[in-house]
Amino acid sequence: LVYVTGYHTKGDGAFGSHFFEWDATSIEADNGGTIIKLDGVDTGRYKLKYSGSVNVKWFGLVNGGELNTPLNKAYLASDNKSEVLIDVESCTMNENAVVFDTKPITLINNSTITRNKVSHNNMFIINGESVSSFIFINNGVIDQNRVNTEGTGAGSGGNTPMGAIKILNSENISIENYGVIKNGADSAICYENCTNLVISPAGRIENCVGDGIAGGDFGSDRLTIENGSFFNCGNFGSAINVNATNSFISNNVINVDVNNDYSSDAGQQFFRGISLGYTNNEQRVDNTVISNNKILGIGIRTNAPAALNAVGILVKSGLCDNVTITNNYITQASRGLPQIEECLAGILFDDALADDKNVTVAN
Repeated sequence: LVYVTGYHTKGDGAFGSHFFEWDATSIEADNGGTIIKLDGVDTGRYKLKYSGSVNVKWFGLVNGGELNTPLNKAYLASDNKSEVLIDVESCTMNENAVVFDTKPITLINNSTITRNKVSHNNMFIINGESVSSFIFINNGVIDQNRVNTEGTGAGSGGNTPMGAIKILNSENISIENYGVIKNGADSAICYENCTNLVISPAGRIENCVGDGIAGGDFGSDRLTIENGSFFNCGNFGSAINVNATNSFISNNVINVDVNNDYSSDAGQQFFRGISLGYTNNEQRVDNTVISNNKILGIGIRTNAPAALNAVGILVKSGLCDNVTITNNYITQASRGLPQIEECLAGILFDDALADDKNVTVAN
């Protein structure tokens, strides 16, 4: 057995209490962390002895370092069998997204991950079919580091929204957020063409200009969003954009500070707590339940732009059979000085409600 005292420098503690063991028959490729090939030796490798999580520190991540390359290496080393752990105090990500098609558990533990360059790209992308994945944020922070004051995001889904976490073409995805996702020019979490996506608890999502959670142009099925706290999201869209059938949206608190400065005084500005069916392709949202949510502070600023839409729950009629909206609390649906084209409502059914069947609004 060999103990390696550090990755970059002696004593940096990258490998903790783990030892490397010699495997005399291995010809595996050196992966930069858990498998080491000695120079000039064709057969035989040192392999890290461990069980459970693959720690990104084993692949060179240090406190304050850049996450992208070490995280990609850790995903490959996990071989879809174990969780990948990010547990440095802070680290950064460049403008490129980390994409993983295999689906290990990703645990972000007490770490602050900050984008270090101005970019509207995604940070993490899950893109795979029929494979389960799990992202767990334990008291961590994902900071998208938006520096502009005007959003360029899709606004209520569509236009391929970007997010800190983007889920595409995937099944059985679970995100548990006990931390914070913030400062997105578009959204915190976006999804498209997914089945059985569960975001619970949704955690704290704040200061995202487009949507807090956004659906793309291609519809999904079985979406659950629960126990989230949304602050200043949806200023050009919705805090929660539902673009999926058989959805359950419950026990979320949505709070918008109407005095924020995310928008200039010209152009459109939306404040939508929850929207159903608002994407370019108008995907159906049948069999959806919106219940026990609190939507607070929905309104407009005194210097708000001319075209406004301040709505607690916005429903795209004609797409919403068997939709139930019940036991929600919506307050402050109007504030400031109304201007032209404003649309202030607690719950608004857009277009022809007669096209929908079995729509219930109660309590």
